[in-house]
Amino acid sequence: MKKLFQIISVIILGSILIRAQEPLIEGELSFDIINNNGSLVEIEYELISPVCWHAPDHYITELFNGGTQTTNQNRLLEFLACWETTASQYFRTFGLGYYKFTAKVNGITKDYFYIDYRTSTLPENYNPQGDIRIEFNVATGILYYYLNQTEFPTFTTIWEEKPHVGVSTSELPNFWQNSLVVVSSENNNPRFVWGPNPDFENILGYKIYRAVHWVPNPKPIVYSLIATVNNDIFNYIDTQVLMGDWDYLWYYVTAYNSETESTGSNVVTTRAGFYKKNNFDKLSSTSYGLKQNYPNPFNPSTTISFSLAENSFITLKVYDVLGKEVITIINEMLEAGVHQVEFDGSGLNSGVYFYEIRAGNFRDTKKLILLK
Repeated sequence: MKKLFQIISVIILGSILIRAQEPLIEGELSFDIINNNGSLVEIEYELISPVCWHAPDHYITELFNGGTQTTNQNRLLEFLACWETTASQYFRTFGLGYYKFTAKVNGITKDYFYIDYRTSTLPENYNPQGDIRIEFNVATGILYYYLNQTEFPTFTTIWEEKPHVGVSTSELPNFWQNSLVVVSSENNNPRFVWGPNPDFENILGYKIYRAVHWVPNPKPIVYSLIATVNNDIFNYIDTQVLMGDWDYLWYYVTAYNSETESTGSNVVTTRAGFYKKNNFDKLSSTSYGLKQNYPNPFNPSTTISFSLAENSFITLKVYDVLGKEVITIINEMLEAGVHQVEFDGSGLNSGVYFYEIRAGNFRDTKKLILLK
């Protein structure tokens, strides 16, 4: 009996040692499916960021592009978030990227969320409490926190859900040139997600730049600073989008400190889903006209639209309330048609200003308000 006990002890100890040498598969994103009517449930995920990184070795990988798990029962579906393992019919693994998860019932989208896993602290800083567990109830069609009945947020990060993980991109190669992601948010506004610049020190914050550009326009794309956020903020919603019928939106982000500004992130170009008519249809290419700037009040940039009945040399200038010229926005020959220009007031103080257009005998003035 004593010898048998020793043998069993050796087997158990050997098993523990073998398991200790295996990588712990932690950081799972799990879905408890509550499905009492036999509906076909699909949990689909897709990579939204330009690239993702292998964990834990932190090299750019093309192994994790998305997938779907399905069930028509009450069942737990697991997505292994932090380790590259051999994918089987049950498990789907993915790398350190920005993802969208969508819950469908019988082919119809019911709920979704975006989550950012782009931190090089994964999986090293995971612990057995690192899992995210979500409940999807077919009856309500809503994604909840497990056993909580609090709806899971539409936009979140792994470091917000599990603060002990932390956020760092220092081990992710070429992160800054792959950092910016744009998706649609509430009221169909562009939402941007990025992350800390690993190659820039003493970051005070981030600056978001935007251009509105008609793609066939041969002129260079001109960007304007539209917002500045603190160094612990990695997202922004652009609620002041203004586009023409053929315009596209162009964005990039920089980091800045007390001395200088970093190189720009990757540029994202988009149009679909973010179109907001800028009432150009109220301007006629056969007449002269000047529209009220939008937005107004604004900070720090706004768009001014005008129309020309014929090719004209025009000036578009901004004046303060005392009539002193502040800046000349346009001073050149333009073709007949509808035009728009973005005015950046980041170098001005808050207050009331006036903008005036002159084209031949046509002259018009309107008021704009800068609020910082």
